[in-house]
Amino acid sequence: MLNRMEMVRIFCAAAESASFRETASRLGISPQGVTRAIQALEAELGEPLFHRNTRHVQITAFGEGYAQQARLALEQFDSLFR
Repeated sequence: MLNRMEMVRIFCAAAESASFRETASRLGISPQGVTRAIQALEAELGEPLFHRNTRHVQITAFGEGYAQQARLALEQFDSLFR
C-alpha cells in the first residue's frame, strides 16, 4: 500500500505528463500502479482528479488546484533533505 506522499508524487507526475502510461514509464512502475494510486488519492480526497477514457486523461479543475498545492508541498518536503 502506498503512503500519501507516494500517491501525491505519482499524481504530480501524471498531472505534468497527462499520461498514466508515460508516468508509469518515468517512475518505473506499472500503468496499473499509477491508476491505483490516483484512484486511492481520489477516494481519500472525495474528488476526481482526472477525467479519463480508454485513450485519454485530462486533469479536472479540482486536480489543477490540487496539483499546484501538491507541487509546493513536495518542494518544501524535498528541501528538508538537501
